[in-house]
Amino acid sequence: MVNLDYHTLLATLNQVCKGLILNTWQINCGHTSLSEFGKSKPTAENLIQIAHGIIKKYVTPLPHVSTEDLEEALESNGEESGQTQMKTI
Repeated sequence: MVNLDYHTLLATLNQVCKGLILNTWQINCGHTSLSEFGKSKPTAENLIQIAHGIIKKYVTPLPHVSTEDLEEALESNGEESGQTQMKTI
C-alpha cells in the first residue's frame, strides 16, 4: 500500500478541482476550446453571465437552517434517541 502524506493528497485534490473547473468552463463557454474563447475577447459581463450559469447548473446550494430549527432538531433528536445527533430538517 502506498503511504501518501497530507500535502501530496492536498496537491492532488487541488489539481483535480482546477481541472474540473477548467473543463466546466470549456463545456459552457460556447467555443470549441478555451483558447478560442479567449480569442473572442469576452467582456466582463459575459464572463459573469457564464459563471452564474455554471453555478446555477453545477453547484448545489445548502439549504438555510435557522438557529431555532437547528436547536429544535438537536433537542428532539436527543430526547428520542438519547443522543445529540442532528436529524434531517
